Amino acid sequence: LLDHKANVNGPLNAEITPLIKATAEQKMGFVNLYLSREANPQLQDKDGKSALIHAVELNHLELVNLLLSYSAVEKYSFRKNGEKV
Repeated sequence: LLDHKANVNGPLNAEITPLIKATAEQKMGFVNLYLSREANPQLQDKDGKSALIHAVELNHLELVNLLLSYSAVEKYSFRKNGEKV
């Protein structure tokens, strides 16, 4: 389905995204696949938890690092006394 342009983030009314489900089930292969197909790691489930939060709760360091590498952290700049750090 992904090869035929299926929405990797799932339907808009879904309670959970495919990325969150794969993360919760600790399926690294699927997490990698969804992220490589531009799944949004910032989306949240019905409880307000992102895939990253699920990985943290599972104490799964490899998943945490993978999700962090795809998250929007680089879009934020940290400033100290007005200077970018």
